[in-house]
Parts: sequence; C-alpha cells; structure tokens
Amino acid sequence: MANLRVGPRLTRVQQKARDKGNRDRRLWQKTYTPGGFLLRAREVFGKTELQLAALALKVDRLRMEGLVPELRAVSAGKFVMGKDSSPLLQPDNLPVGEITISRPFDIGRYEVTNREFEVFVRLRGYENEEYWSAEGRVWKKEQSSDITGPKWWETGEHNSGPNSPHYPVVGVTYYEAEAYCNWLSRVTRQKFRIPTEAEGEWAAREIDGREFPWGNEWDPSKVASGTRGSQPVSFHPEGGSHFGAEDLSGNVREWRSDWYNAKGYDPKALVDPQGPPAGMANLYKVVRGGSMLNTDRDSFTTYRRACSRPQDRNYYSGFRVVREK
Repeated sequence: MANLRVGPRLTRVQQKARDKGNRDRRLWQKTYTPGGFLLRAREVFGKTELQLAALALKVDRLRMEGLVPELRAVSAGKFVMGKDSSPLLQPDNLPVGEITISRPFDIGRYEVTNREFEVFVRLRGYENEEYWSAEGRVWKKEQSSDITGPKWWETGEHNSGPNSPHYPVVGVTYYEAEAYCNWLSRVTRQKFRIPTEAEGEWAAREIDGREFPWGNEWDPSKVASGTRGSQPVSFHPEGGSHFGAEDLSGNVREWRSDWYNAKGYDPKALVDPQGPPAGMANLYKVVRGGSMLNTDRDSFTTYRRACSRPQDRNYYSGFRVVREK
C-alpha cells in the first residue's frame, strides 16, 4: 500500500507549540464563569485585569455576566431626610431637612455577594495596591499577617466564602469594600463606589418618606431579623423598596461613604450631601439598615443611623455598590 502523505513532518519545536496551543484552547473552552474565565485567561495569556476584562467583553459579553452586581435605577429627586418624631428619637437624626439628589444613579439590587466578591479575591485584588486608598494600605500593613480575603473567607464561618455564593459578603472593612469598588470601576470602565448616606436613604424612602423600604407598616416577615446568621440576598423580595433594591433593611448592615457625626446632619448640606470631613471628631463611618441580629422595629427604619470604625470586620456588616450615570 502506498504511503499517504498527510502533511509535512513537524519538528520537535513545532510539535510542542501545537500541543501547547491545543491545551490552551481546551482550557479556554472549559471556562464560562466570569471569575474562572478571567483566571484562566490570566494563566494562558498573562494579561492584566483591565486587558482581560476588555478581552472578555470582546470575545463573549455573556461570559462577563455575574461580574457586575445586579443593579436598579434610582431617579434624581427630593426627599425629607432624618426624623424628628420616633419612639426612640436619636439626636443624630436631626435636623430634618429637604435633601436634593441631583443626579440619577444605579444601586445594587442586593448587597454584594460572596460570588461577586470572589472574583476580586481571586484576581489578587488584595495584592494590587492601586485599588486601595492610602488609609486602606496603612490598615493592611498594620495587620499581623497578610490579608488575602475577608475575615472567615477560608473557614466559611458566618456564611462567608466561595461555598456560600448567594450570601452577602461579610467580614469586610470599609477599606476592603472601597477597594472592591475601585477594582470594579477599573475592569468595567464605569464608576462604582459605596453609596452616600443620602443616596441610600433616598433609595429606601423615596418621595413619600416611608418608614420602611416596603411601606409604613412594620412587618417582620419582610426582613431578615432575629436570626443567628445572614440569609441569601434574594430571601425577602417583598421587602424591597420602590426602586427595587432589596435588603436595605435587615440581613447585614451596610457601609456608607459618609463619616459619622453624632451631633446630626449639617443643616447647610442640602444638595448631594457627602457627610462631614474626616478628623479627630469623626472616627467612625456610617452604617445603615440594621442586621439579622436586631429584633426591634426601629432598627430597620429608613432613617435609623449607626456607625462603625472603618477598620472593623464584623459578621453582620457588608455593603452594596452604586454606579454613577
């Protein structure tokens, strides 16, 4: 039988190159989740996060679904912020004033989940200094060991880590939440950040000034409260706000970008207020919404304020994002 010639004989170098190309294609074809896609592309092509994100969007936009938290549109508008008559009147709710939110924005439908935060962790967001503020870099250096993820991320305690993908990420400082937003802004080329206190209250209260995100009547079935741990982010859809944001009350309390002033609001800051400047008198960041640990109705009102040190890592605290338009 005559020998059939199927092509020129490959050199050893050519064979290795062909085999490597086949391995790379198989790795590529096996990858469809956003985090996995970016990680595998990093291994194969050695590109930066920004280049990988752009490449992924060009190759197949669907593969990037899940990278960006689900968002809900919030219109610009005016509302009365604060409260001057409640069963547990707090001086930090005063003075009551009509606040203008001058620009529409998008807010996370849910708190950022472990699944969404995992992409940031796996792409070495904790190691890339450009995502971290000066205060955040100082905080990391002060730790006794290298920080590579949220507290309890490896142990899975408090519904933390990759094995609880649909639970809100917890055990994150304000600095970690801030770094995540900076990273997300970089890879998507859109501006993400932590909500201001006024934006969060507007998204919860809307123009009618409701007591709770869902209305004026207290209903414990619409909020994650009095439980031993957090719940999946979509567990109480009936407790959503007029704008469609869920868990603005309950489950885990949320970071806001404002520094906290126990004396109340600045009566002159009536348009897009940003809170007081940092300083010796303002050592705490605002947190909002109450958490699953609370049981009293007042903790879940749209105007109730609380505070926490920006370096605190609590199992009852998380965050959600805002995207500027």
